[in-house]
Amino acid sequence: MKIISVISIVILMFSACREGKIKRDAFEQRNELIHHYILLVDSLGRHDNSSLDYKVLIAFSRNDTSYLKKVIRDINSEIQGDYFSRLKPCITPFKLDDTNADIAYRFTHSEPFCLFGQTITIAKYSDSIILNYQEYIIPDFATGKPMTYVYEGKEIKIDSNCVLMKDFWRRLTVDDWEKLEKALYKTDYWGMKQYSPKLLFDPSQWQVAAYSKEPFNHTGQRYYFVSRETAWPESYGKMCLLFMELAGEKGMCNK
Repeated sequence: MKIISVISIVILMFSACREGKIKRDAFEQRNELIHHYILLVDSLGRHDNSSLDYKVLIAFSRNDTSYLKKVIRDINSEIQGDYFSRLKPCITPFKLDDTNADIAYRFTHSEPFCLFGQTITIAKYSDSIILNYQEYIIPDFATGKPMTYVYEGKEIKIDSNCVLMKDFWRRLTVDDWEKLEKALYKTDYWGMKQYSPKLLFDPSQWQVAAYSKEPFNHTGQRYYFVSRETAWPESYGKMCLLFMELAGEKGMCNK
């Protein structure tokens, strides 16, 4: 019995060592492949190595845990921060992939010295094209004090949360959708850099997010967005304003 027990222990130890070696080999191979990928991308000379995704990949390959922790802290701070959490119900009323549409776009807009922001979502299904328009009051977060806004003779109490003023749905035509697709193509939406920051005192927001049920490129990517602080380039600004036109709205600050 003792001999059998010893043999069993030896077999278990051998299996554990073998399993550990397989895991180490897989880990080393993964790191080797990532390192090789980075070298290949750098050799192309046309990859945007300033993007966050690329920097995270570099940090991972170098085991730079301090940078990775900083990125996670920054994202958590943005998501869980007071400003974002109180605005999120208005600027992101529902996730684009939750629409179950074949493809969907969302334009989020705000201007300096204007209390109002707009979120317009357009979703295309096999048998219909639907638009959702939301306009809301963005309170002055700097003061932290409740305000009263008078709209069409009615007093509206504003605390530190956004206040939804308009929310409606409407059907669009195939011609409407083709107009939008032409505008997207003209501004090369899918090829634009996601960010192009400018040093502005009080920037506006011109952000367009997109979701496609079918991947739109060879990497399998289904989600994309572009954010600008001005309506530039001109073709991008016109494309953004087309969302307002299709909604039949101008924005409450432009009336």
